[in-house]
Amino acid sequence: MLADLNLIVQIAMGVALVAGMALARAGRIRAHQICQTSVVLLNLALIGGIMAPSLDRQAPHAGDAFRSAYFAVPLVHAALGTVTEVLALYIVLVAGTSLVPQSLRFTNAYHCSFHGNRGGSGMSGTVTVTAGK
Repeated sequence: MLADLNLIVQIAMGVALVAGMALARAGRIRAHQICQTSVVLLNLALIGGIMAPSLDRQAPHAGDAFRSAYFAVPLVHAALGTVTEVLALYIVLVAGTSLVPQSLRFTNAYHCSFHGNRGGSGMSGTVTVTAGK
């Protein structure tokens, strides 16, 4: 039952993320920030309240898990989801607060058609884009 509720909420959050993108494209940046931040925080609550406890109850120790795809797939999913959530929280903190020290923030202005204007104006944070060698 809890897994079904989680799935329904996850689908609704996916729809909300697309709506948040539409808000950014329409220039409603504050509404976009509120929408995206709400989804990130709700997802954090679902991870802590439903997903992590479920994984802890069902998955064996990591050393034994990769002997079977039945256990390996959820562990890989959890690892990728954790990285994604941490990056999303970082973006929320950088774009919406002054809690992240300047040395750990995005640097150099980057123009994004969804967020802000040329030179990064209208953005709370900026992204460094460098050419690889």
